[in-house]
Amino acid sequence: MCNVRKGKSKVIVPNSTMQKWKEAWSSPEFKAKSHQFTANRCSEIGGVGAGISRHTGGSVSHATHADRMDAFLALKEQSSQPQEGCNDPPIVDEVALYYQVVGGEKKNRVYGIGSQASIFYPSSSHGSSSTASYCAQSEAMEEEIQQLHRSLQRSRIVWLQWRRETDNAS
Repeated sequence: MCNVRKGKSKVIVPNSTMQKWKEAWSSPEFKAKSHQFTANRCSEIGGVGAGISRHTGGSVSHATHADRMDAFLALKEQSSQPQEGCNDPPIVDEVALYYQVVGGEKKNRVYGIGSQASIFYPSSSHGSSSTASYCAQSEAMEEEIQQLHRSLQRSRIVWLQWRRETDNAS
């Protein structure tokens, strides 16, 4: 379209359409936007001397992606270490680790999962601890299982007594 506007390319369009395009291109609004976009393309967003902005539309460079993957793998390795006094291996929430590595939400999006972030993280306060209380949870679950076993045993005893009474009454 830029080449058409500058007359460098021949495009077969009706004269009425070309006239409307030329009117739009000569408007003050279009010229102001064009000037601003040109300035944006030439800006140095990383500071003076950083080089011009690449305007990649939000994509991440290979170097940044590699850094994030290294950080993710290091966090995963760290989170996979067993905690003191706990023999069970920890459960690692890889999505939480990824969320932590990419820096959380930006405009209600998480890089790599987009608008799906609300499925994984429905509230704005996202925890990053995937292993912090695993041991405590494991011990609490073990205690609850023991209580359920005792309760089941009592129920069996009551049922057996009722069964004997019913058989003796017959």
